[in-house]
Amino acid sequence: MKVIGIVFRSVALLCYQLSRLFPRKRSQWVFGGATGFNNNSKYFFIDVVENHPEIKAYWIGDRKNTTLVRKLGYPAYYRFSLKGLWLCLTSKYYVVDHTQGCIDFWTSGGAKIINLWHGVGWKACLWNNPMHAAYKKKGWWANYVHKLHYPHLYYKPDLLLSSSPYMTEHFFAPMFELPHEKCIESEYPRCEFMLKPQEYILDHIHQMGASESEHLIGTIKKHKRTILYAPTYRDAQYNFIAESGLDFDDLNAFLEEHDYLFLLKCHPSTRINPNLQVNRSHVMMLDKYIDSYHIMPFADVLISDYSSIALDFMRLNRPLILFPFDKEQYNNGSRVFQIEYDELVEEVPQVRTYQELKGLLARIDELKPANYSKLWKPSKDLMQAILKV
Repeated sequence: MKVIGIVFRSVALLCYQLSRLFPRKRSQWVFGGATGFNNNSKYFFIDVVENHPEIKAYWIGDRKNTTLVRKLGYPAYYRFSLKGLWLCLTSKYYVVDHTQGCIDFWTSGGAKIINLWHGVGWKACLWNNPMHAAYKKKGWWANYVHKLHYPHLYYKPDLLLSSSPYMTEHFFAPMFELPHEKCIESEYPRCEFMLKPQEYILDHIHQMGASESEHLIGTIKKHKRTILYAPTYRDAQYNFIAESGLDFDDLNAFLEEHDYLFLLKCHPSTRINPNLQVNRSHVMMLDKYIDSYHIMPFADVLISDYSSIALDFMRLNRPLILFPFDKEQYNNGSRVFQIEYDELVEEVPQVRTYQELKGLLARIDELKPANYSKLWKPSKDLMQAILKV
């Protein structure tokens, strides 16, 4: 970091400390997401706006996302507008799905940080991931410069959403270096939405104006079975779809014979190869920004790899297939596993080749849901836990 950058960030860090002087209202909450209006932050925000009139809730983000949220009828402000800055400086609670940087770190002094995170899974994150910027530095100067560049990583959340005592101990508490008492095992807001009756979900999708999701669900209902393939992204950004060995022509013939629909939904951070031709009569590649939680309740089977979506889908009590064809490459070049891969999914069938995958799909009616009690034991009320912070 250049000297001018160090001086600028030192002044900014002083602004963070000064933001502690503003009186903050316990009934005023600001929400934000690392990747826009989605994930746990989105679904908890909607719940608070619609069901808790005693709380003034606001979505804070960039211009594009706040414009979207306002069109949906919810209060939202650009983070660097005068109104947005004032709300950030006077709100007691910051509700985020990554760090307070999702909203605005520099205005968060004195606020209570409620971190809903964005996935239950295997992958080492933040302080546990040697490949991440949060990994510990050595030397006082390196540590100082690192703290100036990534200050949001050094200020721990006041409450962190977990999914079970097992995940608190092995995943969430170590990731943020938090004591267990600062973790709450409660329902993931995005899963709570996914578990609602399909009629409610369809009504919500219609009200949100999510026409692409609405049209897709109509297509899903025309087929006997729907298989959703949702692989996570690879930090190394290699062409993993090609390496998977999926033969889309052969797969389409199989699907057509059985009247199955196959949906490919990539992670929003995945760089799609422009030469990738997936769409067939029974194979569809979805827009990577479509909300997965609109679609999963209508899928009969999920295929995934190292994505937290796989563990969320288990809540639906439907079959899950893991396709970790590049596990060693992923573990070495993208993410290390914080928890041994097989430990979380010991009852879930795994395949490493396209032919093995096709063989399981041929026996789709024999596949059974897996036991997820170790991963999901929500026992506390999230709203009540926040109000006690």
